Amino acid sequence: MPSPAGTATTAAADDPGLAIAPSQLPARHAALLNGNLLSHGFAGGRWTSALTRGIRAFKAAFGKAGWKYRDDWTVAGYPSYALQTKDGGAVVWYFLKDRQTAVRMGSGRPLQPGRVVRALTGRSQVVHRFAIESVSEFVAIIPPKGKGEITIKAGSTGNVTAAAS
Repeated sequence: MPSPAGTATTAAADDPGLAIAPSQLPARHAALLNGNLLSHGFAGGRWTSALTRGIRAFKAAFGKAGWKYRDDWTVAGYPSYALQTKDGGAVVWYFLKDRQTAVRMGSGRPLQPGRVVRALTGRSQVVHRFAIESVSEFVAIIPPKGKGEITIKAGSTGNVTAAAS
């Protein structure tokens, strides 16, 4: 329902009329990216199925190079915002934290770090381990319950908050 002034109206964080409550969306998206949740309820796309495929490919590539790679997504400590849509759904803006770590196994070879790790650590080669933390923001559309899947419309990854080698 629009506000009397015709401006946007907030959606309740625990709205039972939505496919998922806006307050639960960040944790569910993080679980999906961590491989702990089937994609049930999420539409395929760049920030869901394609991103999980990329994470699995990174893990496999690091494994072939003799490194154990982890990519752990969690809810970031920032508020989420939800606005009602005309059809009874919601647009939700939220943040996730991503912690990528890699540890060299016995037969692994040193890695040439990307520009972000090189710039933040000052190292031209990663010999034993590295960790990168970043915060990503996402905008999703949650449909009314029974009216479709959650669609992640936009995302911004790579806002690095820490790196160590």
